[in-house]
Amino acid sequence: MLDEAGRVVGYQDLDKIGETLRPVLLRRRKSEVLTQLPARVAKTIFVPTANVNPRFPQNCLQFSNPTVDQKTGILYVPFLRFSNANQDFIQMLISEDAGDTFHFAKFNIPGAPDPTVMPVTQPGELTACGGTNIRLTIHGLANPGPGNR
Repeated sequence: MLDEAGRVVGYQDLDKIGETLRPVLLRRRKSEVLTQLPARVAKTIFVPTANVNPRFPQNCLQFSNPTVDQKTGILYVPFLRFSNANQDFIQMLISEDAGDTFHFAKFNIPGAPDPTVMPVTQPGELTACGGTNIRLTIHGLANPGPGNR
């Protein structure tokens, strides 16, 4: 129903419209759907231990976002192992049973210290930054100041 300016002020025959749409319209309420969903599950994925080989000291891990393959349902958890040595590594945990068990992806890269790591070479050189801190740094030319070349 419209007023004199053409604005909607009410509806009529809603029951008739509902009956007409009922065979083709699917309407579900949250209360109906919640009973059909599995319980929410939270999983704790423990960080893999550092490499015990002293040639490959590791100072931290950085996880990226876990990804689930939409076709296979396989869960992939990639992470980067930062090192105090010249080489960092990528590793990836894989679960084919919704996170109940994990195994490492095998990259089998020649020269890598382990078949489950992929070497990542970053530019720069290791620089002592005071104390026991060592950081990868890139050195350039001295800055001559603004406007000077």
